[in-house]
Amino acid sequence: VARSATVLVVNKDSPFNSLREMVAFARNNPGKLNFASYSQGSTSHLNAEMLKLQTNSQMVHIPYKGTPDATRALMAGDVQFYFDGTATAVEGAKSGRFKLLAVAADKRLSVLPDLPTMSEAGVEGIDIVGWQGFFAPGNMPAGLAKKISDAVASTLKSPEINQLITNQGNEVSGAGPDEFLRIVKRDHERWGAVIKRLNLKLD
Repeated sequence: VARSATVLVVNKDSPFNSLREMVAFARNNPGKLNFASYSQGSTSHLNAEMLKLQTNSQMVHIPYKGTPDATRALMAGDVQFYFDGTATAVEGAKSGRFKLLAVAADKRLSVLPDLPTMSEAGVEGIDIVGWQGFFAPGNMPAGLAKKISDAVASTLKSPEINQLITNQGNEVSGAGPDEFLRIVKRDHERWGAVIKRLNLKLD
């Protein structure tokens, strides 16, 4: 249905104005930076773990139960950064609560055209695009699955739905069943490799 991304955000009063500044501090001060995630094992969490790996730095993960809790922690100074969802990152920037440092995607976002990607900001390899899609039981009859898929594809062509997705900071994807299957398999393998490398486990 849609492509999404996470955005590296810091508090408006943060001393960091760029990703390079934040990474330099992390390398010189091991364990002094805390980062939030809106849930353990989420894109928000794994992107930060990738940042640790790619920059060879030590930072402390503090998981929260949802975006509101993670945002409150950032505002309170309990954490120094986190990878926020696009919609709330944009809103936080507009309200002056956040500074945005980079987007974890393979290209700049249309809703944030001036914000560099992680690669452009100085850290390679953090460019996995998130997605939102529909799943159904594996034993669903093929005819019914196609009927639903066609209905979703038709809906995505409506201006109202396009505007809704864009307003949330996302982009319409509209990948059909075969392409979506390839996307899921690719990301399962790529994220699986990260999870195994980090030996991450859910409580």
